[in-house]
Amino acid sequence: MSHRKLDDAAQARAAEVSSLLARGDLSAALRRALQGTQPYGPTANPAITPFKEMSTKSVVDVLTTARSTDVPTLISQLQPAELDLLFKYLTEVAGVGAIVRVMADKRVI
Repeated sequence: MSHRKLDDAAQARAAEVSSLLARGDLSAALRRALQGTQPYGPTANPAITPFKEMSTKSVVDVLTTARSTDVPTLISQLQPAELDLLFKYLTEVAGVGAIVRVMADKRVI
């Protein structure tokens, strides 16, 4: 995908996510943040870094807007492919160590 198309897609997605968040529709905002071309993961092409950051910010904005009590419901509404993508974003943002610590925590929250 060309840089122009990546930029357009990332900006459109970010605008839609912001609009959905403003309306309080967290579920739709998260699903929209996880749709489309996602430039995540390590890359040898620094030209796509701004698109990665914009896409990651959209996902993080939804998760930081949600109350901790809303997160299980949001997660349960995602399809397996969306869950995989969300996990990739979380790994990129929080790192593998943080995720392993949460998964290893035996307390039920």
